Amino acid sequence: MKNKLLKDSNEIQDSIKKIAAKINEAYAGKKIDLIALNAAPKFLIEDLMEELEIEIRLQSLVFEDYDQLNQSGEVHLSKDLDFPIYDRHVVLADGMIISGNTHFYICNYLKQRLPKSLSLVCVGSKPKFLAKELPHCYSLFNFHNEWVEGYGIGGEEFSKEKYLVDLKKTL
Repeated sequence: MKNKLLKDSNEIQDSIKKIAAKINEAYAGKKIDLIALNAAPKFLIEDLMEELEIEIRLQSLVFEDYDQLNQSGEVHLSKDLDFPIYDRHVVLADGMIISGNTHFYICNYLKQRLPKSLSLVCVGSKPKFLAKELPHCYSLFNFHNEWVEGYGIGGEEFSKEKYLVDLKKTL
């Protein structure tokens, strides 16, 4: 049994270029705050920043995952933003968006600081599991029932790889 390759590094880079072009067009002539949510989007941020042609201020927001039994999405912040986002365009970057509960909570938390706009960018999302309405999201890929790891997402074995695999075992 082996893990199924979902997306290789070339497919990821092609998608990064397409998403970066959309972000460049949407924010042409504007400055954005690109905010990493925890460590999951490290490769996404690095690769995206190489393709973006707009002025970026990089920040991070670090939090502990909420109790999986609690569907509120409430999080405990362990590191808040370093700079104010008032009247700034904000793009939140993350690895995977599944239910959207955590992202909904974080977006509402940040909206209180009155950013000019708020959107998301992620490596992958699972639209059929989305339980909350979120701001516009630039997703590199949509997934279904896969257990996705790699490209900064998941455990130690695959998070450092530049490809995505499905950890559901296949023959």
